[in-house]
Amino acid sequence: MEHSLRPYVTAGVVLAGASLIAGVPIGPPAREIQTRAVQLVSIDDLSDPTSAASLADSQVYPVVSWADAFSDTTSNLQALDAQIAADPNPVLSAVDANLTDYANELASAAQLSSSNFTNLLQDLSTVLTNATGDLQAGDVYDAETSIWQFLLTDPQTLTRPFESAYFDISQSDGKWHSYPVDYTIGSKFEQAYATKLPNGEIHVLPIQYNLLHKQWINFWKVIDGPGSERADPRTWERLDASTSYQAICAVCHTSQLRNTKGGGFDVNNVEFKEPGIDCEMCHGPSGSHVIEMSEHDYHPKEPLDPPVNFHKIDSRKSVAICAQCHMQSAIRSSGPDGELNYVTSGEFFANRLRQPFGEFSRKGFYKDGRFRQTTFIVEALERSQCFKKAEVSCGTCHDPHSRDSASNPTSLKFRDEPDLMCTGCHSQFRDAAAISRHSHHAAESEGSRCISCHMPRIMDALLFRARYHQIDDIPNAEMTKRFGQEESPNACLLCHTDKNAEWAGQQLSGWKPVRASPE
Repeated sequence: MEHSLRPYVTAGVVLAGASLIAGVPIGPPAREIQTRAVQLVSIDDLSDPTSAASLADSQVYPVVSWADAFSDTTSNLQALDAQIAADPNPVLSAVDANLTDYANELASAAQLSSSNFTNLLQDLSTVLTNATGDLQAGDVYDAETSIWQFLLTDPQTLTRPFESAYFDISQSDGKWHSYPVDYTIGSKFEQAYATKLPNGEIHVLPIQYNLLHKQWINFWKVIDGPGSERADPRTWERLDASTSYQAICAVCHTSQLRNTKGGGFDVNNVEFKEPGIDCEMCHGPSGSHVIEMSEHDYHPKEPLDPPVNFHKIDSRKSVAICAQCHMQSAIRSSGPDGELNYVTSGEFFANRLRQPFGEFSRKGFYKDGRFRQTTFIVEALERSQCFKKAEVSCGTCHDPHSRDSASNPTSLKFRDEPDLMCTGCHSQFRDAAAISRHSHHAAESEGSRCISCHMPRIMDALLFRARYHQIDDIPNAEMTKRFGQEESPNACLLCHTDKNAEWAGQQLSGWKPVRASPE
C-alpha cells in the first residue's frame, strides 16, 4: 500500500555534503556490507533523451538483483519438474540455499506433509514469476508478502526481515546522523522516503528514486529550480516546514488529516488516521456501510452517499472528487475541528474556492496560456468542451483499480487502443478512412491517434512529459510563431522535429476541418 512502511532491502543510503556518495545494493543482510557508487542526477542531465538513456543504462535499479534471483529460481524449478513428484526435498534445499536468511521459516514449511508440499511446489513457479513482476515495478512489499503467503502457513506471526532501511547524512556538526525510512511515498513513477522524528514530526528525505530513469535524484531541485535552499541537501538538517510531510505531502497521501489545534497545515499538531491513499479518500467515510454489511442490515442509499458509486454520479461530481488532489488551485482551509483533507458534514469532498492563477509562479504556465505542470491537470480538463458540454470525467479514460499498474502506471482503460477513449462519443471516427481524412495521416500511423494532436505530451511531470488534458486542444501555429516551441509547444512539431512553426502553419491552413461531433 502506498506510503506505508515497505521493507526495501537497501541497508542504507549515504549523503555527504551536497551529493549522494554511496548506497548499499539490494540483498539479504550481510555481515560485511558492500557499497556501490550511486549517481545523483539533476533534471538538466535528463532533459536530453540520449543522456537520459545513457544514465539509465549505467545504473542498476535497487530491486533488479532480487528480481533476477527469483527469475533464476523459476528457471531452476522448471528444470527440476521431473524430480518434484518423486522427492520434494532437493527443491526445498535449493530454495533454502537461495534464501538463506529465511532458513528458520522454511524449516517450518518443511514440516508440511510430503504430498501437500509437492502440491505447493507445483505452483511455486507461477508465484515467483508474479513476484518478479512486482519487484521490477518496485513493489518489494507485495513480492515478499506473496512468497510468504505461499511458503508459510501463518506469515502474519513471523517477524519480517530487512526492516532496516535508513539514510546516513553528514551534518554541519561534522557527524553522521542516521534517519530510518519510516514511510515511503509513491510507487509507479518515483518513490520518496520520509523519517519520523522523536517529536512526532515527519520529514521527507532529500533524495528520491525515479523508476523511469532508474536514478536517484534531488527531488527538490527538480521541482523548485535554481536557487532553492531545500534543493541543497546540506540544509535538510533544519527540519523546517519546507521538508515537512505533514505540511506538504499529507493532504493527498493520508486519510483523515486534521490539525488537532484547529489550525492549518503545519509542521506540528497535524495528525492522520491512516497513511497512504485509501478507499475513503475517493469513496468517502464508509464506517456506517461496513456496519450495515457486517450486520446484514443494508439500506438503500443515494449514489453520492458513501461509499460513492461512481457509475451513478454525474461527471462534475466525479471530477470534483478527483480534484481533491489533482487541482492545484483549490484553496484548502481547515474545518471546525481542524479537518484538512475531508469535511464532516455535507459532501465529503467539498467544493473549494480557487486561488487566482496570477498568484502562482510563472513556471506553472506556458506563455500561450496553457498549463505546463501536471498539478493543474483538472484545471486543464475543465477547459475542454468535452467537460463543459458533455459528460467526460477522469473515469472515462482511467481505471483507478487497474491490476496492471506495473506496465500501465497511468491506469488507462484503453492503453493499447487509445482512440477508444474518444470514439466512444465521436463514433464517426471509428472508420479508418474517416480518421485518415480527419488527421491527414495514414490511419494506422501515430499521426492519426486522437491523443497525438489533441492531448500532446507537453505537461511537466516526474522527469517525463505527461499528456495535456484540455482534450480539444488544437495545434496553433500562430502562437508557436509568436512564443517559440519552448513556450508554445506545437503538437505537429513534436513529431516533425526537423520542421518549424512556419511549416506547421502552412500545413494546417490547407486543411478543411472535419468536426468531431457525436452522431
